Amino acid sequence: MFRLNRTIACIAISVMMCLSLFISKIVAESDIAGIQVFEKEKRIEVEGEISTELERYADTLGGAMEYLAVSKGGKEYESVIVLDCKPDAIYNALIKFGLKKGKPASFDEKGKPILPTGDPVRLFVEWKDEEGKTQRIRAEEFIYSTKTKKRMQYVYWPFTGSEIGYFDPESDDEVLMTNVTKNVISLHHGDSSVLLQNPLKEASAEAVPYRLFSKVLKERIQQKKSQGAPQAQIEKLEERLASLPKAGTKVKLIIDANNPLMQIHVLISGKVQGVGFRNFTMRNARRIGGIKGYVKNLEDGRVELVAEGHKFDLDKLVKRVERGPRAAKVEKVEKERRPFSGKYQQFEIVP
Repeated sequence: MFRLNRTIACIAISVMMCLSLFISKIVAESDIAGIQVFEKEKRIEVEGEISTELERYADTLGGAMEYLAVSKGGKEYESVIVLDCKPDAIYNALIKFGLKKGKPASFDEKGKPILPTGDPVRLFVEWKDEEGKTQRIRAEEFIYSTKTKKRMQYVYWPFTGSEIGYFDPESDDEVLMTNVTKNVISLHHGDSSVLLQNPLKEASAEAVPYRLFSKVLKERIQQKKSQGAPQAQIEKLEERLASLPKAGTKVKLIIDANNPLMQIHVLISGKVQGVGFRNFTMRNARRIGGIKGYVKNLEDGRVELVAEGHKFDLDKLVKRVERGPRAAKVEKVEKERRPFSGKYQQFEIVP
């Protein structure tokens, strides 16, 4: 009996030691990866820092940049953020979420830009300020567009998914090109190796139209001071500059892939009947794809739109409806988000 108990105890200790080593290995690998995956929320948090190399070459390059994020060893001197994890860790998480990768930007036979495609995600950056308070902003806040002369507009970034085609002699297998280039999120359309690409048409330009916003703000502050501008204007710019983390600040890049199904109810007022508004709406709903519902004229002169689909697609449709066809004059748009019903089979015009 004593020998039996001793044997059982030895086995139990061995199992516990193995389990402990296994858990330690997982924790260590998790720490090295620098990534947390929240499958239920479809959210990824990647550790990194604001690039010191971009800051170092800011004067030489004039603050110009080509990437929002790269992994260590990528083009750190042209990127806002340098990530701690390998690119394929992000790729695997997005695939696990069920996202479908699309295609990187390209050009047709006539040289016309073809924009990137893929399931959309939103990007945020989070860090702790000097007082230890957590700050969080959209990633686009770091980027200044020389085309619009403004901060880059908020967008959904398509999951283009990189290319597979590099042979790794160590693993004897083909790997993602993003693991080779270490470039993860591009602001321009010239790098098909990345996981996410800028969806804006201006990114197809030969000269990348983006600069580091903090660099632009510093230049404006100096310009205002030299012009003797009111102190209130200078302080406003300084406050905006102070709201951005400095080079070397530890940050988290948050990739939000949650794109829920929902319904939106829209009432459009103005010159919107007898101008082809319903055909315009149906045409755009079908072009975007995945949207079901209806559009109809109301007796009071307004147009009613009820549409169901993914939030990303509905947002695109509403933007186009707010503009309307050429002959229309939209004066007021009332929007209400509602729960997804699933009762519509297609998008149609209701008489």
